[in-house]
Amino acid sequence: MIFGLLVLMAGLVSRGVTRPIEQLSAASRAVAAGGGDIPPTPATAAVEIRQLYEDFRAMAERIERRSGYLRDFAAAVSHEFKTPLAGIGGAVELLQDHLETMSPEERQRFLGNIAADADRLSQLVGRLLDLARADMATPEAGVAVSVEPAVRRAADGQAAEGFRVDVDRLDAIPPVAVPAATIETVLTVLLQNARQAGASTARVAAEASAVELVLSVTDDGPGVPAADRERLFEPFFTSRRAEGGTGLGLSIARSLLAASHARLELVRSPTGARFEMALPLA
Repeated sequence: MIFGLLVLMAGLVSRGVTRPIEQLSAASRAVAAGGGDIPPTPATAAVEIRQLYEDFRAMAERIERRSGYLRDFAAAVSHEFKTPLAGIGGAVELLQDHLETMSPEERQRFLGNIAADADRLSQLVGRLLDLARADMATPEAGVAVSVEPAVRRAADGQAAEGFRVDVDRLDAIPPVAVPAATIETVLTVLLQNARQAGASTARVAAEASAVELVLSVTDDGPGVPAADRERLFEPFFTSRRAEGGTGLGLSIARSLLAASHARLELVRSPTGARFEMALPLA
């Protein structure tokens, strides 16, 4: 009888623990090698093993999303760098082959093209470094920041002839758990985008709930076309490439906020564009 009980216990352990762990181990090796399918959660496994399967599934999905992001990002970086590099290479080749027969005006034009493409590359490198730092940022413990000074600095820095920034009263707003530098940087990006899109006025307002502060930026510009809304936060997506836009500002802004468990979203507005920053309260 004792032997039969031991056999029964061994079978239960094998079915509920050993075999599920072996399957999960094999799936882990397959995912680490860059492939494999995530096995379904065994219904007969112990509760802790089923939870382990769910955690593994969530981890594998995040790894897949990150891998896809890196693949797309690498392709976008390659494309963005190829254009100015090709321009520099073509201008240098023409100068090498025809320098003596070129007029001074032609030489200056080609040298100007080289300088412009070099500036474009320098700007891209700088923005990529900003994005990398934003992606690697971590939450700061014990942060309790009043948003008003950061909002005022961003508004004063972007206000210019033909572009007015109105700020609602913010003196009764509770402090948030987001660094002031992050708030100022994100607001600067949003106000710059509004001004460059052709808006003449932008309004910054705030509304607090029990857990977060929603800081909104609304402008009277042309708004965001419906076809661009889904891609607006993608790295390198820009409708102002001809004017020198890199398409990294909103990606950097969203990554900076994510490091403090905050969010940045484009919301629908009757006119112009409206962005909302959801900042956790301190």
